Amino acid sequence: MTETCDLCHLSALEPIYEPAASRPGLTVYLCSGCGLVQSLPRTEGTARSVADCNNLHSDKASRTKACLSLIRAHADLDSRLCVLHTGSNRGPFARALLTAAPKAILTSVGPDEDDRPLEAHFDIVYSWRTIAQRVSPASTLADHWRALKPDGLLIIDAPNIAQIGSGDIAEEWFIDNLYYFSRRTLARLLEIAGFEIVAGADVRDGENLLFAARKRNGPMCSVGRDFAEVDAALTLIASYVTARVNAQRAA
Repeated sequence: MTETCDLCHLSALEPIYEPAASRPGLTVYLCSGCGLVQSLPRTEGTARSVADCNNLHSDKASRTKACLSLIRAHADLDSRLCVLHTGSNRGPFARALLTAAPKAILTSVGPDEDDRPLEAHFDIVYSWRTIAQRVSPASTLADHWRALKPDGLLIIDAPNIAQIGSGDIAEEWFIDNLYYFSRRTLARLLEIAGFEIVAGADVRDGENLLFAARKRNGPMCSVGRDFAEVDAALTLIASYVTARVNAQRAA
């Protein structure tokens, strides 16, 4: 195994689960350095097809409402905000934002479009369900960091891997993304990308991760090991595998 972890950059990826027929050729790995769960191989083509699948499982209306509430808490909606939205939930978010902030100037790009030319232009970047689908979430956050003005606000929404611990997942969960974040791993990724978290993900929400973070200094060079997160991921996935086996036997 020569691939490195996108969070800690260690060559410490260990195979932990195979989705089998749901994702032929892909294997889920756990980084034994930081605890980030990720799939291999990672290719742009896989990320695009995965993005289409993910849209079928996300409640866009509720996520738009939650995001707008977070923006309202950290930005002046009566000002002339320049907002960048990345992701496929463009229609509902655009309508909600422009109703709440009629002076806002909104730029939307799809999950596979490039936002790197838009440097230091935006007051707010809203990333909807794209961070887990990109080949390199670290590079994606670097693009968001460059797109924001100094002290700009990033709102990021991603699936929460904690939901596999519910024990009642009827379908294979490891089919929608290339990365599977916990509150801890996504928070650390934001911090090393040069963001200061101003609103962390709700600990009561086992399905979604919604963060607000401010652009601060540039990216950090490295991130330390996190053995507690590794142990938590091992326990969570072992529980999921057991639940899947029991469900298949009962079917």
